[in-house]
Formats: sequence, structure tokens, C-alpha cells
Amino acid sequence: MSYAKIFYLITELIVTSIMKNLILFFLLILLFASCRNENYTPTEVNELFDFDPDFEVFHKPQKGNIFYLGDEIDVEYRVFSNSDFINLYAEKKGSIMFTIAENVPNTGQFKWQTNKQMIPSVHYQIRIVNPNNQDIYALSERFGIISK
Repeated sequence: MSYAKIFYLITELIVTSIMKNLILFFLLILLFASCRNENYTPTEVNELFDFDPDFEVFHKPQKGNIFYLGDEIDVEYRVFSNSDFINLYAEKKGSIMFTIAENVPNTGQFKWQTNKQMIPSVHYQIRIVNPNNQDIYALSERFGIISK
């Protein structure tokens, strides 16, 4: 076999290998570029997850309930963590306003006597928190506490 023939075979092998790598590189670029969708921004959690109604933690208060300052509110919820005790907080527009109760038995129900000095609002929610891990919590639907 002549040197020219050997040179030709080596050159062909190198070019073929480079071409395969380039084709693979461009295919990967196309694949990753097509997976991106920068225009999608979910506005509601429900768009991301299809929640089963059985997953809901709170039974009371329900969305849109209106209570008066000084009322006793029945808080009913599904026991959702392995903690024997829970903390309850009043939240408004994403901020904890005050503590309702701490280290209460995790039984699925609690009676909350609202304070007549509270700020009336229709944006209240109750946050139940596992006292051993603040990342384990649940929020009720929004309800209102108004003055008479």
C-alpha cells in the first residue's frame, strides 16, 4: 500500500469523525433550543398541578366567609403533618399579622376567638405550621373579618 493511499484513508477517517461530531453538536443545540419556552409564565399554581379536591387541608373557614370582630371561628382542617402539635397564624396578603395559637394539639379542629381590636379585612388567611419544620405549612382560603 502506498503512502498516498494511507494518507488518503487517514484523512478520510479524520474528516468523517469531525463531521459526525459537528452533526451531533448541531443536533444537540437544536434539541436544547427547542425545549426552551421563555414566554410561558404560570400565573396560578393550578396551571402547574392538577390538585385532587381530597388534597385540600382546610375545611373551615371557607373561601369568602365573612365574620365579625369578636366572633368565634371554627377552624377545621385535615391533619397534614406528622407533628403532634401545630402553630396557627393569621396572615393577610402574604404577611403574618399575628399568632393565633402555638403548640396546640394537631386534632383537625380549633376554635379561634377573634379580637375586637383586629384590623378589619377581607384578605385574611390562616396558616397552619408544623413547629418542628417551618417549611411544612398550609394556608386556608381567604375570608373576611369585618366590624359590625
